[in-house]
Parts: sequence; C-alpha cells; structure tokens
Amino acid sequence: MLRNILTLLTGTLFAQAVTILASPILSRLYNPDDFGVSALYAALVGAGTIVATGSLELGILLPRQERTAYHVAMASVICSFAFGIISFSIVCLLHDEICLWLNNPYFDVWLYLVPFGIVISAVSGVIQNWINRHKEYKLMTSVRMAQSMITVGLNLILGMRKFITGGLVIGAFVGSLAGVMLLWSHVRQNVHDFVLNRSKLLGVISRYKDFPRYNMFSQLLNNLSASLPVFMLGIFFSPEVVGLFAMANRCVSLPMSVIGGSTAQVYIQQSAELRWQPEKLRNLTESVFSKLLMLSMLPFTVLFGFGDYIFAFVFGDNWRIAGEYAQILCPWLVFVFIGSPISSLLLVLDRQKESLIFNVSIFILRMLAFVVGGYYMADAEVTLMLYSGVGFCMWVGLQGYIQRLAGIPLGKSVREILLYIVVPFVAVWLLRILCFRL
Repeated sequence: MLRNILTLLTGTLFAQAVTILASPILSRLYNPDDFGVSALYAALVGAGTIVATGSLELGILLPRQERTAYHVAMASVICSFAFGIISFSIVCLLHDEICLWLNNPYFDVWLYLVPFGIVISAVSGVIQNWINRHKEYKLMTSVRMAQSMITVGLNLILGMRKFITGGLVIGAFVGSLAGVMLLWSHVRQNVHDFVLNRSKLLGVISRYKDFPRYNMFSQLLNNLSASLPVFMLGIFFSPEVVGLFAMANRCVSLPMSVIGGSTAQVYIQQSAELRWQPEKLRNLTESVFSKLLMLSMLPFTVLFGFGDYIFAFVFGDNWRIAGEYAQILCPWLVFVFIGSPISSLLLVLDRQKESLIFNVSIFILRMLAFVVGGYYMADAEVTLMLYSGVGFCMWVGLQGYIQRLAGIPLGKSVREILLYIVVPFVAVWLLRILCFRL
C-alpha cells in the first residue's frame, strides 16, 4: 500500500509543485475577481460531475468480475453524456437567469463551458476508477503530471497575453480534456474485448442502485457544502471576497490534494479487498489515520499561526486577507485531511445512508452559518469562522463514528489528536502573541 501511495504521491507532488511555483506569478497576473470566476467554474463542474454519473463510477472497484465492472463503467459514461446534453440545454434556455443568480458579471460567457467541463470531469472519474481497480498507479501519476503542466502553462501564457478574465478557466478546461485523452489512449485496449450487453447494463444499474439513491445525494451535498462559500460569499459580499477565499482554500487544501488524495485512492482499493477481514481492515484504517495525523502537524500548524504573513510575502500584500481566511479554515481542514481518505470506509461497508445523514446535516448547518454571518452580521470573516466551526465539529463527530465502525479504540485516537493537533496549534498561537508583544 505504501508503494502505491508513493507512486501516486510522486505525480501529485510534481503537479502541486508546478502549481505552487506558478502561484506567485499567477497572483500578479490575475486579480481576486479572476480567481473568483475560476472557483465558481470549478464549483459548478464539481457539483455537476456527481449528478452526471449518479456516483455509479465508485462501484467499479467493488465487483469481482471484470465484465461487471466494465458495465458499471459504461453505465456511468452513458449517464454522463445524457446529463451533459440536458445541462447544456438548460444553460442555453436560462443563461441570463443563472448569471443573475450567481451574481458574478464576469462569468457570463464561461457558463456555456460548464456542461462540457462536467462531461469531461465525469468521464475522467470513470477512467480513473477503472485504472485504480487495476492498480495502474504509474499511469495515473504520469497523466496527473502532464495535466498539471498543461493547465499551469496555459494559465501563464494567457495571463501574460492579458487574456485575463477567463485564462484560469480555459487552463482548467483544456488541462482536464488533455488528461481524459491521455487516460483513454492507455486504457482503450484493456476494454476492447468487452461487448456491451443491454440486460447486463440494466442489471448493474439495479445492483448498484444505492449509489444514485444515497451516495449521489451524499456526495452532491458534500460538494455543495464545500462550495457554499463560492456561491454565498458572492451573494452576500463581492467577487473579490470570493477570489480571496478561493486563493486561501486552494493553498490550505494543498496538503489534502498532495497526500490525502493519493492515500484515499489507494485506501479505498485496499479496504474493498479487506472488507471481509475485519482485523486487517481495522489495522489498515488505524495505520492510515495515525500517519495522516502526524503528517498534518507541520503544514497546518504553520499556516494556522502565520498564514497572513506567508500569503503577503509569497503572493503580495494584496493577498494578506486571503492568508487570514486560511488561518480560519485550518482547524476544519486538518480534520478533513485526516478523515476524508478513511471516510470511504462508509462506502466499502455499504453505509451510504449514514454518509447521507452526515452530509445533509453539515449542509443545513453551513447554510445557517452563512445566513447568520452574511445576512445578519454582514462580516466575511465572521461568516467563514462560523462555516469553519461547523465543519470542524461535524468532521470530529464523523471521525469518532468511523473509528467505532472500524473497531479502533477512541482513547488512543484522542491522545494522538491532542499530541499532534491541539498542542501544536495552541503553542504556535501563543508564539504569535508573544512575537506581537515583543
């Protein structure tokens, strides 16, 4: 498992290194409004992708027979194209109304690109799950590296050419399209021998009906609740605030995408194999939790204590507020980093209903946080504090449930959290106060 994680991690580290190295340049080529447009595009595509496949692609990992997995994949692809056609029709018919609701005047023309981005993202997810099933992690690594270079390269070229407003969106779109083409060029020979059977197709849809019934709504609510700031900050405040949040979230999420994302892909594949061996599954889950906890300490502690200074130094003084937002998000995102990879245990153990309950609850509470902070208090920082606080409490609760489900003693986990998270956070904040006084 460690070898597979390291293989994926190589590509992710390279991709994020390219993004990190380019960020100081991009932050000077583009302004916060441009990052707001990019964040809005990513949020809409992310939410649409989940609906497009009905989360069926996650079922590719579960069947024992290759033929069944192939039909799950094809069902997901067919649903993706059907949803793409429907969503493009809706955009054409209700374009002005959607733009008015989004309250972002810069997003006008880029709304037409969203349905195509959804289809590309959905098909990419299907192929990646097929590759994950066959443990072809080197392929995933190389494609991830190429996709990052294409995306960032286009961002830089378009920014220097003063094609600013949509440069980040175009880079993301073309990068995703290139990634799908590279993935498909490698896997098409693997599926060449399979023949699509209509009755088998309907059979797998019936067999995995709980994915669109429960998991799709669960994932959609999870995505929407994570993207709520992009929509709600735009409604209550301004595109500039959305852009500042987008930059903060992008940087704080780097540890999750670098390490957490790679770990999650390997963990779900491994846990699916060990689902009938409770002792091995417990050991695997406990090991992943402990290691992620230790890895989270340094990056999140530094960002929590000195995020505003780091952002001002790296990206320019105009982004200092984004650093303050990053400090607010850290307590919540550290638990997302630790818990997100092992939360796929709910999927493996057929606990989709519990996952749905969690995501419904956190979505409602986050909506209340934005209403209180945005409407009644009219303060962006207070709003994000409430948003982050809700996420923190809910993810701590989810961690407790997953630990219990896996049979891991809660006392041991609590001691580790105190040692690696609570004590460092308190220590760095006291150091910050001491530095101010000196």
